Amino acid sequence: MAPALFRPPGFGAKTLATPLGALVYYQSPQRPLPSPPDCPPLVFFHGLGAGSSAFEWSKIYPAFSAQHRVFVPEFVGWGASAHPRHCYTLGDYGGQMQQILETVVQEPAWVVAASLTGGLAIRLACQQPHLFRGLALVSPSGYGDFGSTYGRSGGAKMAQWPGIDRALYGLASQPWAIALVVDRLLLGQPQGLSPHDRAEIHRAYGAAAAQPDAAIAALATLRGDLCFDLAQDLPLLQVPTVLLWGEQARASPVTIGQRLAQLNPQAIQSLTRLPNLGMLPHLERPPAVLAWLRSAIHPSSPTASL
Repeated sequence: MAPALFRPPGFGAKTLATPLGALVYYQSPQRPLPSPPDCPPLVFFHGLGAGSSAFEWSKIYPAFSAQHRVFVPEFVGWGASAHPRHCYTLGDYGGQMQQILETVVQEPAWVVAASLTGGLAIRLACQQPHLFRGLALVSPSGYGDFGSTYGRSGGAKMAQWPGIDRALYGLASQPWAIALVVDRLLLGQPQGLSPHDRAEIHRAYGAAAAQPDAAIAALATLRGDLCFDLAQDLPLLQVPTVLLWGEQARASPVTIGQRLAQLNPQAIQSLTRLPNLGMLPHLERPPAVLAWLRSAIHPSSPTASL
């Protein structure tokens, strides 16, 4: 039996029927529509790497549930949602994003996302800007930005061989391997976390990676099937956007973020850098990310210093 997944305390679990199967999302206590102008709905989308789930934003979204309608989906193929045997595409995830915003949230929302999911949020915002109030993104990427494609890397090519891909995932989803990947690739300074917090992150990623058929969606990312050049989409963006970048983000360095921001200074309102942090500052240093997000959503309110 797979390990139990993280369940957000105080949030109700609901399901949304999608073309690929049941999508689970967590929602703060119900409030009437529409939201007050100064308290727009917030939607937190998790990443698309092995072990990703709603846990990724669990240190952030509870702080907003008293005032905002908060939604935390888990994409089909991830977390507690259905895990169909399917060749996942960018269109699958963009379609799920759009369906959540249209049928569940039902009003323009602030979307919070990171990495590849952040890149997909930008692409959808270019196509359907009316669904968005704003974008708050951590290290957004298409992993093919400015022509540098992850899909041509050695790891991606290995994962493209039938049989080897499953063996690779079987090895990578072992608890010790998950801990190694989290510490060396996702976190900037894992030793700065308390032993309890570090172990909690390892357990949560390990539990999600061990779900039945979790390999199917994860391998699409590992093979590079979902790579695209975000630099081609970003000049079309009109939705107000703020970026946050850990300076130790290895898979998507801050220099890429600076180049992306320069493509559209009208939409990209700010790029905040956090020293010594990696791809998951929202798990490494939640107070700093909370202050950044509050200042984006409520720019006139005093917030803690980053």
